[in-house]
Amino acid sequence: MTRDEYMQQMTGQLRSVQADLHRQYYAQFVVPWTIEIVERWIGTARILRSTDPHFNDIPLGEWDRLDPIIRPMGARMNLKLNGASVWSVSDTVCVVKEAARQLKERNNGTPSNND
Repeated sequence: MTRDEYMQQMTGQLRSVQADLHRQYYAQFVVPWTIEIVERWIGTARILRSTDPHFNDIPLGEWDRLDPIIRPMGARMNLKLNGASVWSVSDTVCVVKEAARQLKERNNGTPSNND
């Protein structure tokens, strides 16, 4: 899905549909190393303990600090997939939070004894 398609589909949709579209759009940028970076920098245990659906109980600055790591690859993916030349910190945050959601879902949202 291109950014233009994403934005067009968001228009006039219910919040639940917008949330699904948001996940679908940003999930295309999540690759295994993205999840590994989130595990390393944010921490699996913190993600699994998060009670906010948007992980807003983890300070925004901690998500922002992943930008220099994610942006170089994200910008290349964005150019390749969408023909767009802009990649922002907010794009990075959306990608890493989607990676965190996938990590939480993969672990059924439950911390293990190793966390």
